[in-house]
Amino acid sequence: MGAYSTCNLAQETCGSLDNIQNIMDYSSCTCMFTNGQVDRMHACLSSGYRNNLWSNSNLWDTGTHPDYNNSECEPIVDFFISPVNRICVSSPIQFMDNSPLLDNNIDYSWSFVGAEPDFSLDKNPIVVYPEAGEYDVTLNIITDDGTNSITKTYTVYNSSMNLTESFQNTSFPINNDPSLSWSIIGPETETSWARTPISSTLTTGSVRIRSRFFDCYKTHYLYTPNLDLINFGLGVGEPLKMWFDLAYGKRNNDTDDLLVISYSKDCGKTWQVRASWDTDALITTSQSTVGNNFIPNNSEWEERSVNIQAAAGENDVIIRFEFSGDRGSYLYIDNVRLTGEWIDIDELSNSQQLDIINTIDLLGRKNTKSKLQINIYNDGSVNKIYKID
Repeated sequence: MGAYSTCNLAQETCGSLDNIQNIMDYSSCTCMFTNGQVDRMHACLSSGYRNNLWSNSNLWDTGTHPDYNNSECEPIVDFFISPVNRICVSSPIQFMDNSPLLDNNIDYSWSFVGAEPDFSLDKNPIVVYPEAGEYDVTLNIITDDGTNSITKTYTVYNSSMNLTESFQNTSFPINNDPSLSWSIIGPETETSWARTPISSTLTTGSVRIRSRFFDCYKTHYLYTPNLDLINFGLGVGEPLKMWFDLAYGKRNNDTDDLLVISYSKDCGKTWQVRASWDTDALITTSQSTVGNNFIPNNSEWEERSVNIQAAAGENDVIIRFEFSGDRGSYLYIDNVRLTGEWIDIDELSNSQQLDIINTIDLLGRKNTKSKLQINIYNDGSVNKIYKID
């Protein structure tokens, strides 16, 4: 006995607890076999032609025998950077070797076009890109068994000075201007964040995600472009906030979803959680449940905000939407934007009033009666004045 597309671990039928987590059930939380099923599979593998799979000769031929020596194989080369897969201008970035099955005698050789330094022999080097652009990175590995290399291309982004996203671009998350591209990272076997024509406004477009077929609460991430928030005030006026429109309905009483908003001030190295909403806190509908394919009407959108004032004045900011859950329907995000005290740095600098903060004589003494006076102003400039009687 079991359940279809639900996961009630306390379910009982015929006076005993149902094994709804069994792989052979139709529940949404299958994850185990019984001992009897395991015995049956072993018996099946020991019969007929299937026993060739684990025969001694096949283990040697496929390189899976415990005594197999793979010394004649060239090294498999791979590497990665931060989880965001993002590089910011003038921000240190570490490249991590991810090459499997290497022996102890390894020589690493990295080539970084456009970076400082542009070459390294370290296993996991740290470099800086002073200019935005598209650059190739090459890792060459030499072992006793041979040599191999791999080249990957990365974009070093200029940071956008503001954030306004209504998801009208049908190529989302990619933008013709790389500095405005978003990033989506999630399990390859699950459907993650994706653009949809449904919108909270008169325009067309939003992003949505659904946890109905998620496996074991794996997390899906949606990252904004890099943001330079140097023009936002440091607490004098309105605090810096990120606003967005949200639509969400609970699929059924077994739905268990979570949305978390975080930001990074160092190009994705560390993160600070600023808000989180569980299933009940996310709901924007009047119905108790909405079924499998929730599509919101105009009244089922709500405006939410997150205070990110601590990111004001920073120039390597990324904001992250993090979604996980199980047995849920669609969650929609639209009309993402920033509000807060905006300061025109150039205009402020040009319009600064000059005030005299000190007057000294030629010997550096505070003296307003000397014929030769030196006025010192609040911007650091000086002016010499010679008085004639």
